[in-house]
Amino acid sequence: MTILDRAAGALRPPPSDVRPATPTAAALAAVQAAGGSLLVVLVPVVLTWLSATADRVPWTAVLRLGADLWLLGQHVPLVVPGGQVSFAPLGLLAVTCAALVSASRRMARVLDPLADRIAAGATRSGPARPPLLAGAMFVAVYAALSALVAVAAGQPAARPDPARAALTGAVLAAVCGLVGSAAYVAGGLRAVPALLAARVPEPLRGALRPAAAALAVQVGAGALLVVAALVAQRGGVASLYGVLETGVVGGAVLTLAQLTALPNLAVWGGAFLTGTGFSVGRGTSVAPAAVSLGDLPAVPVLGALPSPGPMPGAALLFLLVPLLAGGAAGLLVVRRRGGDSGRWTAVLDTVLTGLLAGAGFGVLAWLSGGGIGPGRLGVAGPAPLVTGLVLAVEVTVGALLVVGARAAMPGSGARPARD
Repeated sequence: MTILDRAAGALRPPPSDVRPATPTAAALAAVQAAGGSLLVVLVPVVLTWLSATADRVPWTAVLRLGADLWLLGQHVPLVVPGGQVSFAPLGLLAVTCAALVSASRRMARVLDPLADRIAAGATRSGPARPPLLAGAMFVAVYAALSALVAVAAGQPAARPDPARAALTGAVLAAVCGLVGSAAYVAGGLRAVPALLAARVPEPLRGALRPAAAALAVQVGAGALLVVAALVAQRGGVASLYGVLETGVVGGAVLTLAQLTALPNLAVWGGAFLTGTGFSVGRGTSVAPAAVSLGDLPAVPVLGALPSPGPMPGAALLFLLVPLLAGGAAGLLVVRRRGGDSGRWTAVLDTVLTGLLAGAGFGVLAWLSGGGIGPGRLGVAGPAPLVTGLVLAVEVTVGALLVVGARAAMPGSGARPARD
Protein backbone atom coordinates (compact mmCIF):
# COMPACT_ATOMS: atom_id res chain seq x y z
CA MET A 1 0.00 0.00 0.00
CA THR A 2 1.41 3.40 -0.99
CA ILE A 3 1.42 6.56 1.06
CA LEU A 4 -1.31 8.02 -1.19
CA ASP A 5 -3.54 4.99 -0.53
CA ARG A 6 -3.11 5.40 3.21
CA ALA A 7 -3.92 9.09 2.99
CA ALA A 8 -7.03 8.41 0.96
CA GLY A 9 -8.14 5.80 3.48
CA ALA A 10 -7.58 8.21 6.35
CA LEU A 11 -9.68 10.89 4.65
CA ARG A 12 -12.52 8.48 3.79
CA PRO A 13 -15.31 8.63 6.40
CA PRO A 14 -15.90 5.45 8.38
CA PRO A 15 -18.76 3.27 7.16
CA SER A 16 -21.96 4.14 8.91
CA ASP A 17 -23.80 1.40 10.78
CA VAL A 18 -27.23 1.90 9.25
CA ARG A 19 -30.04 0.36 11.30
CA PRO A 20 -33.73 0.27 10.41
CA ALA A 21 -36.14 2.43 12.36
CA THR A 22 -37.35 0.83 15.56
CA PRO A 23 -41.07 0.61 14.58
CA THR A 24 -40.18 -0.81 11.16
CA ALA A 25 -37.90 -3.53 12.57
CA ALA A 26 -40.46 -4.52 15.21
CA ALA A 27 -43.32 -4.65 12.71
CA LEU A 28 -41.30 -6.76 10.28
CA ALA A 29 -40.33 -9.15 13.08
CA ALA A 30 -43.99 -9.60 14.08
CA VAL A 31 -45.00 -10.21 10.46
CA GLN A 32 -42.23 -12.79 10.06
CA ALA A 33 -43.30 -14.60 13.23
CA ALA A 34 -46.97 -14.69 12.25
CA GLY A 35 -46.31 -15.62 8.64
CA GLY A 36 -43.77 -18.32 9.44
CA SER A 37 -45.89 -20.11 12.04
CA LEU A 38 -49.04 -19.78 9.92
CA LEU A 39 -47.23 -21.28 6.94
CA VAL A 40 -46.18 -24.31 8.99
CA VAL A 41 -49.86 -25.02 9.71
CA LEU A 42 -51.14 -24.26 6.20
CA VAL A 43 -48.75 -26.53 4.30
CA PRO A 44 -50.06 -29.92 5.55
CA VAL A 45 -53.67 -28.71 5.29
CA VAL A 46 -53.19 -27.67 1.67
CA LEU A 47 -51.37 -30.94 0.87
CA THR A 48 -54.33 -32.89 2.19
CA TRP A 49 -56.69 -30.82 0.04
CA LEU A 50 -54.55 -31.39 -3.05
CA SER A 51 -54.51 -35.15 -2.45
CA ALA A 52 -58.31 -35.35 -2.32
CA THR A 53 -59.82 -36.87 -5.45
CA ALA A 54 -63.54 -36.32 -4.85
CA ASP A 55 -65.79 -33.67 -3.36
CA ARG A 56 -62.96 -31.19 -3.16
CA VAL A 57 -63.94 -28.16 -1.09
CA PRO A 58 -63.09 -24.62 -2.26
CA TRP A 59 -59.54 -23.53 -1.63
CA THR A 60 -60.77 -20.56 0.40
CA ALA A 61 -62.37 -22.95 2.90
CA VAL A 62 -59.06 -24.80 3.17
CA LEU A 63 -57.19 -21.59 3.95
CA ARG A 64 -59.81 -20.72 6.58
CA LEU A 65 -59.38 -24.15 8.14
CA GLY A 66 -55.61 -23.67 8.34
CA ALA A 67 -56.10 -20.24 9.89
CA ASP A 68 -58.54 -21.73 12.42
CA LEU A 69 -55.98 -24.36 13.40
CA TRP A 70 -53.30 -21.71 13.77
CA LEU A 71 -55.55 -19.67 16.05
CA LEU A 72 -56.58 -22.78 17.97
CA GLY A 73 -52.90 -23.45 18.66
CA GLN A 74 -52.79 -20.03 20.31
CA HIS A 75 -55.69 -20.97 22.63
CA VAL A 76 -58.31 -19.08 20.65
CA PRO A 77 -61.58 -21.09 20.92
CA LEU A 78 -63.62 -21.80 17.81
CA VAL A 79 -67.39 -21.42 18.12
CA VAL A 80 -69.02 -24.35 16.34
CA PRO A 81 -72.69 -25.38 16.08
CA GLY A 82 -73.71 -26.69 19.50
CA GLY A 83 -70.68 -25.48 21.44
CA GLN A 84 -67.05 -24.61 20.94
CA VAL A 85 -63.67 -26.27 20.34
CA SER A 86 -60.95 -25.01 22.67
CA PHE A 87 -58.48 -27.91 22.72
CA ALA A 88 -55.13 -26.37 21.73
CA PRO A 89 -52.40 -28.81 20.62
CA LEU A 90 -49.29 -27.81 22.53
CA GLY A 91 -47.18 -28.77 19.53
CA LEU A 92 -48.79 -25.95 17.53
CA LEU A 93 -48.32 -23.60 20.46
CA ALA A 94 -44.63 -24.57 20.52
CA VAL A 95 -44.32 -23.73 16.80
CA THR A 96 -45.83 -20.30 17.38
CA CYS A 97 -43.63 -19.63 20.41
CA ALA A 98 -40.50 -20.72 18.54
CA ALA A 99 -41.33 -18.35 15.69
CA LEU A 100 -41.94 -15.47 18.11
CA VAL A 101 -38.76 -16.10 20.10
CA SER A 102 -36.65 -16.36 16.95
CA ALA A 103 -38.16 -13.21 15.44
CA SER A 104 -37.75 -11.14 18.61
CA ARG A 105 -34.16 -12.30 18.99
CA ARG A 106 -33.36 -11.21 15.43
CA MET A 107 -35.14 -7.93 16.08
CA ALA A 108 -32.98 -7.28 19.14
CA ARG A 109 -29.83 -7.96 17.13
CA VAL A 110 -30.90 -5.75 14.22
CA LEU A 111 -31.63 -2.84 16.57
CA ASP A 112 -28.34 -3.16 18.46
CA PRO A 113 -25.85 -0.69 16.89
CA LEU A 114 -22.90 -2.71 18.22
CA ALA A 115 -24.17 -6.13 17.13
CA ASP A 116 -21.65 -6.58 14.30
CA ARG A 117 -18.72 -5.45 16.44
CA ILE A 118 -19.80 -7.76 19.27
CA ALA A 119 -20.05 -10.69 16.86
CA ALA A 120 -16.58 -9.90 15.49
CA GLY A 121 -15.09 -9.51 18.96
CA ALA A 122 -14.10 -5.91 18.25
CA THR A 123 -15.62 -4.50 21.44
CA ARG A 124 -16.00 -5.47 25.05
CA SER A 125 -19.48 -4.01 25.26
CA GLY A 126 -22.30 -6.43 25.86
CA PRO A 127 -25.45 -6.77 23.75
CA ALA A 128 -27.97 -3.99 24.29
CA ARG A 129 -31.60 -4.52 25.11
CA PRO A 130 -34.05 -3.50 22.41
CA PRO A 131 -35.94 -0.25 23.06
CA LEU A 132 -39.23 -0.45 24.91
CA LEU A 133 -40.93 0.99 21.83
CA ALA A 134 -39.74 -2.01 19.81
CA GLY A 135 -41.26 -4.46 22.26
CA ALA A 136 -44.56 -2.56 22.35
CA MET A 137 -44.71 -2.40 18.55
CA PHE A 138 -43.85 -6.11 18.26
CA VAL A 139 -46.73 -7.01 20.58
CA ALA A 140 -49.20 -4.61 18.98
CA VAL A 141 -48.53 -5.73 15.41
CA TYR A 142 -48.70 -9.42 16.25
CA ALA A 143 -51.95 -8.92 18.17
CA ALA A 144 -53.41 -7.00 15.24
CA LEU A 145 -52.38 -9.71 12.78
CA SER A 146 -53.98 -12.38 14.98
CA ALA A 147 -57.22 -10.41 15.06
CA LEU A 148 -57.16 -9.92 11.28
CA VAL A 149 -56.65 -13.65 10.72
CA ALA A 150 -59.58 -14.36 13.04
CA VAL A 151 -61.80 -12.01 11.05
CA ALA A 152 -60.75 -13.54 7.74
CA ALA A 153 -61.13 -17.13 9.01
CA GLY A 154 -64.66 -16.68 10.35
CA GLN A 155 -67.27 -18.96 8.80
CA PRO A 156 -70.56 -20.51 9.98
CA ALA A 157 -68.93 -23.86 10.79
CA ALA A 158 -66.19 -22.33 12.98
CA ARG A 159 -65.93 -18.74 14.19
CA PRO A 160 -62.88 -17.54 16.14
CA ASP A 161 -63.31 -14.47 18.32
CA PRO A 162 -61.14 -11.59 16.99
CA ALA A 163 -60.97 -9.94 20.42
CA ARG A 164 -59.77 -13.18 22.02
CA ALA A 165 -57.29 -13.66 19.18
CA ALA A 166 -55.86 -10.18 19.77
CA LEU A 167 -55.59 -10.80 23.52
CA THR A 168 -53.89 -14.18 23.29
CA GLY A 169 -51.66 -12.90 20.49
CA ALA A 170 -50.57 -9.99 22.65
CA VAL A 171 -49.81 -12.24 25.62
CA LEU A 172 -47.83 -14.70 23.51
CA ALA A 173 -45.90 -11.94 21.76
CA ALA A 174 -45.08 -10.25 25.07
CA VAL A 175 -43.86 -13.41 26.80
CA CYS A 176 -42.00 -14.88 23.83
CA GLY A 177 -40.66 -11.47 22.84
CA LEU A 178 -39.18 -11.09 26.31
CA VAL A 179 -37.57 -14.53 26.05
CA GLY A 180 -36.16 -13.79 22.60
CA SER A 181 -34.71 -10.45 23.69
CA ALA A 182 -33.25 -12.04 26.80
CA ALA A 183 -31.69 -14.75 24.63
CA TYR A 184 -29.89 -12.11 22.60
CA VAL A 185 -28.71 -10.20 25.67
CA ALA A 186 -27.60 -13.37 27.49
CA GLY A 187 -25.79 -14.77 24.46
CA GLY A 188 -28.03 -17.77 23.86
CA LEU A 189 -31.35 -19.37 24.67
CA ARG A 190 -29.80 -21.74 27.21
CA ALA A 191 -28.71 -18.82 29.36
CA VAL A 192 -32.23 -17.37 29.61
CA PRO A 193 -33.46 -19.54 32.54
CA ALA A 194 -30.48 -18.52 34.66
CA LEU A 195 -30.94 -14.88 33.67
CA LEU A 196 -34.62 -14.90 34.63
CA ALA A 197 -34.03 -16.95 37.79
CA ALA A 198 -31.51 -14.38 38.99
CA ARG A 199 -34.40 -11.91 39.27
CA VAL A 200 -36.46 -14.23 41.47
CA PRO A 201 -36.07 -13.52 45.20
CA GLU A 202 -34.83 -16.11 47.63
CA PRO A 203 -36.00 -18.63 48.80
CA LEU A 204 -38.14 -19.12 45.68
CA ARG A 205 -35.00 -19.13 43.55
CA GLY A 206 -33.66 -22.16 45.37
CA ALA A 207 -36.88 -24.09 44.75
CA LEU A 208 -37.02 -23.46 40.99
CA ARG A 209 -34.57 -26.15 39.94
CA PRO A 210 -35.98 -28.92 42.17
CA ALA A 211 -39.52 -28.05 41.08
CA ALA A 212 -38.48 -28.17 37.42
CA ALA A 213 -36.91 -31.58 38.02
CA ALA A 214 -40.11 -32.89 39.61
CA LEU A 215 -42.17 -31.60 36.68
CA ALA A 216 -39.76 -33.17 34.18
CA VAL A 217 -40.05 -36.56 35.90
CA GLN A 218 -43.85 -36.36 36.12
CA VAL A 219 -44.44 -35.26 32.52
CA GLY A 220 -41.74 -37.61 31.23
CA ALA A 221 -43.37 -40.54 32.99
CA GLY A 222 -46.72 -39.45 31.55
CA ALA A 223 -45.19 -39.47 28.05
CA LEU A 224 -43.82 -42.98 28.59
CA LEU A 225 -47.25 -44.10 29.77
CA VAL A 226 -48.85 -42.72 26.59
CA VAL A 227 -46.30 -44.48 24.38
CA ALA A 228 -46.83 -47.75 26.26
CA ALA A 229 -50.61 -47.42 25.87
CA LEU A 230 -50.27 -46.76 22.13
CA VAL A 231 -48.12 -49.86 21.74
CA ALA A 232 -50.41 -52.02 23.86
CA GLN A 233 -53.56 -50.82 22.06
CA ARG A 234 -52.05 -50.57 18.57
CA GLY A 235 -54.80 -52.80 17.18
CA GLY A 236 -57.54 -50.37 18.22
CA VAL A 237 -55.54 -47.42 16.92
CA ALA A 238 -54.99 -49.12 13.55
CA SER A 239 -58.69 -50.02 13.25
CA LEU A 240 -59.67 -46.36 13.63
CA TYR A 241 -57.27 -45.45 10.83
CA GLY A 242 -59.01 -48.05 8.68
CA VAL A 243 -62.45 -46.69 9.47
CA LEU A 244 -61.45 -43.15 8.51
CA GLU A 245 -60.02 -44.23 5.11
CA THR A 246 -57.75 -41.20 4.93
CA GLY A 247 -55.37 -42.46 2.25
CA VAL A 248 -51.61 -42.12 2.35
CA VAL A 249 -51.33 -38.33 2.42
CA GLY A 250 -54.37 -37.88 4.64
CA GLY A 251 -53.09 -40.53 7.03
CA ALA A 252 -49.70 -38.83 7.21
CA VAL A 253 -51.28 -35.45 7.92
CA LEU A 254 -53.61 -37.00 10.51
CA THR A 255 -50.60 -38.59 12.21
CA LEU A 256 -48.78 -35.26 12.16
CA ALA A 257 -51.79 -33.56 13.70
CA GLN A 258 -51.88 -36.14 16.48
CA LEU A 259 -48.14 -35.68 17.06
CA THR A 260 -48.79 -32.00 17.78
CA ALA A 261 -51.16 -33.15 20.54
CA LEU A 262 -48.69 -35.61 22.11
CA PRO A 263 -47.46 -32.99 24.63
CA ASN A 264 -51.08 -32.58 25.75
CA LEU A 265 -51.41 -36.34 26.14
CA ALA A 266 -48.14 -36.47 28.10
CA VAL A 267 -49.61 -34.01 30.59
CA TRP A 268 -52.81 -36.09 30.69
CA GLY A 269 -50.68 -39.15 31.40
CA GLY A 270 -48.94 -37.26 34.19
CA ALA A 271 -52.35 -36.36 35.64
CA PHE A 272 -53.33 -40.04 35.48
CA LEU A 273 -50.21 -40.88 37.50
CA THR A 274 -51.21 -38.43 40.23
CA GLY A 275 -54.42 -40.41 40.76
CA THR A 276 -56.77 -37.59 39.77
CA GLY A 277 -56.86 -38.68 36.12
CA PHE A 278 -58.50 -36.76 33.30
CA SER A 279 -61.78 -36.61 31.40
CA VAL A 280 -62.65 -37.09 27.73
CA GLY A 281 -66.06 -35.52 27.85
CA ARG A 282 -68.43 -34.35 30.53
CA GLY A 283 -69.19 -37.10 33.08
CA THR A 284 -66.19 -39.27 32.08
CA SER A 285 -63.05 -40.17 33.99
CA VAL A 286 -59.80 -42.01 33.24
CA ALA A 287 -57.98 -42.68 36.51
CA PRO A 288 -56.00 -45.52 38.15
CA ALA A 289 -59.04 -46.50 40.22
CA ALA A 290 -61.57 -46.84 37.39
CA VAL A 291 -62.33 -45.75 33.83
CA SER A 292 -65.66 -44.31 32.71
CA LEU A 293 -66.08 -43.35 29.06
CA GLY A 294 -68.84 -42.33 26.69
CA ASP A 295 -68.99 -41.95 22.92
CA LEU A 296 -65.67 -40.67 21.61
CA PRO A 297 -64.74 -38.97 18.33
CA ALA A 298 -63.04 -41.18 15.75
CA VAL A 299 -59.50 -40.02 16.51
CA PRO A 300 -57.01 -42.90 16.27
CA VAL A 301 -54.95 -41.87 19.29
CA LEU A 302 -58.04 -42.19 21.51
CA GLY A 303 -58.02 -45.89 20.72
CA ALA A 304 -55.20 -46.21 23.27
CA LEU A 305 -57.54 -45.39 26.16
CA PRO A 306 -58.14 -48.27 28.59
CA SER A 307 -61.44 -50.14 28.53
CA PRO A 308 -64.21 -48.83 30.81
CA GLY A 309 -64.51 -50.40 34.22
CA PRO A 310 -62.41 -50.88 37.35
CA MET A 311 -58.66 -50.84 36.80
CA PRO A 312 -56.46 -53.70 38.08
CA GLY A 313 -55.12 -53.25 41.57
CA ALA A 314 -51.59 -53.02 40.19
CA ALA A 315 -52.57 -49.74 38.55
CA LEU A 316 -52.34 -48.10 41.98
CA LEU A 317 -48.58 -48.54 41.75
CA PHE A 318 -48.66 -45.65 39.32
CA LEU A 319 -49.19 -43.41 42.33
CA LEU A 320 -45.55 -44.01 43.26
CA VAL A 321 -44.40 -41.91 40.30
CA PRO A 322 -45.22 -38.51 41.90
CA LEU A 323 -43.36 -39.64 45.02
CA LEU A 324 -40.36 -40.50 42.86
CA ALA A 325 -40.64 -37.08 41.24
CA GLY A 326 -40.62 -35.55 44.70
CA GLY A 327 -37.64 -37.72 45.61
CA ALA A 328 -35.70 -36.33 42.63
CA ALA A 329 -36.56 -32.82 43.80
CA GLY A 330 -35.51 -33.70 47.34
CA LEU A 331 -32.09 -34.86 46.13
CA LEU A 332 -31.54 -31.47 44.53
CA VAL A 333 -32.63 -29.72 47.74
CA VAL A 334 -30.15 -31.78 49.74
CA ARG A 335 -27.40 -31.19 47.20
CA ARG A 336 -27.97 -27.45 47.25
CA ARG A 337 -28.35 -27.01 51.00
CA GLY A 338 -25.95 -29.62 52.29
CA GLY A 339 -26.09 -30.22 56.00
CA ASP A 340 -25.13 -27.01 57.78
CA SER A 341 -28.08 -24.85 56.70
CA GLY A 342 -30.54 -26.18 59.24
CA ARG A 343 -33.26 -28.76 58.90
CA TRP A 344 -36.07 -26.24 58.98
CA THR A 345 -34.51 -24.38 56.06
CA ALA A 346 -34.42 -27.62 54.06
CA VAL A 347 -38.04 -28.31 55.00
CA LEU A 348 -39.04 -24.81 53.84
CA ASP A 349 -37.24 -25.37 50.54
CA THR A 350 -39.03 -28.69 50.17
CA VAL A 351 -42.47 -27.23 50.77
CA LEU A 352 -41.81 -24.40 48.34
CA THR A 353 -40.60 -26.94 45.79
CA GLY A 354 -43.84 -28.89 46.11
CA LEU A 355 -45.96 -25.76 45.77
CA LEU A 356 -44.07 -24.59 42.68
CA ALA A 357 -44.26 -28.04 41.10
CA GLY A 358 -47.99 -28.21 41.77
CA ALA A 359 -48.56 -24.71 40.39
CA GLY A 360 -46.51 -25.49 37.29
CA PHE A 361 -48.38 -28.71 36.64
CA GLY A 362 -51.69 -26.95 37.18
CA VAL A 363 -50.76 -24.47 34.45
CA LEU A 364 -49.75 -27.35 32.15
CA ALA A 365 -53.04 -29.12 32.89
CA TRP A 366 -54.95 -25.95 31.98
CA LEU A 367 -52.98 -25.48 28.76
CA SER A 368 -53.39 -29.12 27.75
CA GLY A 369 -57.17 -29.35 28.20
CA GLY A 370 -60.19 -27.88 26.49
CA GLY A 371 -63.25 -28.75 24.52
CA ILE A 372 -62.77 -31.27 21.70
CA GLY A 373 -66.27 -30.93 20.28
CA PRO A 374 -69.80 -29.70 20.91
CA GLY A 375 -72.08 -30.91 23.68
CA ARG A 376 -70.58 -33.23 26.28
CA LEU A 377 -67.22 -33.14 24.48
CA GLY A 378 -66.83 -29.53 25.55
CA VAL A 379 -64.81 -30.70 28.57
CA ALA A 380 -61.61 -32.75 28.22
CA GLY A 381 -58.33 -33.02 30.08
CA PRO A 382 -57.28 -32.84 33.74
CA ALA A 383 -58.87 -30.56 36.31
CA PRO A 384 -56.10 -27.94 36.72
CA LEU A 385 -56.73 -26.89 40.32
CA VAL A 386 -57.32 -30.36 41.77
CA THR A 387 -54.47 -31.96 39.84
CA GLY A 388 -52.05 -29.19 40.79
CA LEU A 389 -52.93 -29.40 44.50
CA VAL A 390 -52.64 -33.20 44.58
CA LEU A 391 -49.27 -33.17 42.83
CA ALA A 392 -48.03 -30.45 45.20
CA VAL A 393 -48.79 -32.70 48.17
CA GLU A 394 -47.28 -35.78 46.54
CA VAL A 395 -44.08 -34.03 45.50
CA THR A 396 -43.73 -32.47 48.95
CA VAL A 397 -44.12 -35.85 50.64
CA GLY A 398 -41.61 -37.51 48.33
CA ALA A 399 -39.10 -34.71 48.78
CA LEU A 400 -39.53 -34.69 52.57
CA LEU A 401 -38.81 -38.41 52.68
CA VAL A 402 -35.49 -37.87 50.94
CA VAL A 403 -34.58 -34.78 52.97
CA GLY A 404 -35.54 -36.53 56.21
CA ALA A 405 -33.56 -39.64 55.31
CA ARG A 406 -30.52 -37.51 54.52
CA ALA A 407 -30.85 -35.61 57.80
CA ALA A 408 -31.05 -38.89 59.74
CA MET A 409 -27.75 -40.15 58.31
CA PRO A 410 -24.75 -40.03 60.67
CA GLY A 411 -22.59 -36.98 60.06
CA SER A 412 -25.18 -35.26 57.90
CA GLY A 413 -24.53 -31.94 59.60
CA ALA A 414 -20.85 -31.95 58.76
CA ARG A 415 -21.20 -31.47 55.03
CA PRO A 416 -20.93 -27.98 53.65
CA ALA A 417 -23.76 -26.52 51.62
CA ARG A 418 -23.34 -26.51 47.87
CA ASP A 419 -25.06 -24.50 45.18
